[in-house]
Parts: sequence; structure tokens; C-alpha cells
Amino acid sequence: MIGAADVGQRVVDSWGRSGVLAAYDPVWENPADKPANRRPVAVAFIRPDTGSRELIVHAGEVRQE
Repeated sequence: MIGAADVGQRVVDSWGRSGVLAAYDPVWENPADKPANRRPVAVAFIRPDTGSRELIVHAGEVRQE
């Protein structure tokens, strides 16, 4: 599992998608969920190598490359 100290490092997720860890949030809540249903989870924001949209991935599914 990655953490805040890994921001800026190359990472890969459990699906094999790789990129640079742009940010790490240990208590992120999905804004699309209703407030009563929101639960904090640790997530990683990954900037993909392909230049596409930033990925939001559960931090437990991400490791350093």
C-alpha cells in the first residue's frame, strides 16, 4: 500500500494501469454519494502514462512500480 510519502513516484494499480501518484487522501469521501451514505476511504489519485483522465483508485490496490 502507498501513502503520502509516495506522491510523485511511479505506481501501478491492481489492473496494471501505471502512472505517477498525483495525490493520496486517507479519508476521501465520494461526493457522488448521498451525505448519509458517505464513508471515508483511502484513495490514490494517479496521473496515467497515456495522458488520459486522472484515476481514483483505492490505496490498497496501488503499489510502487
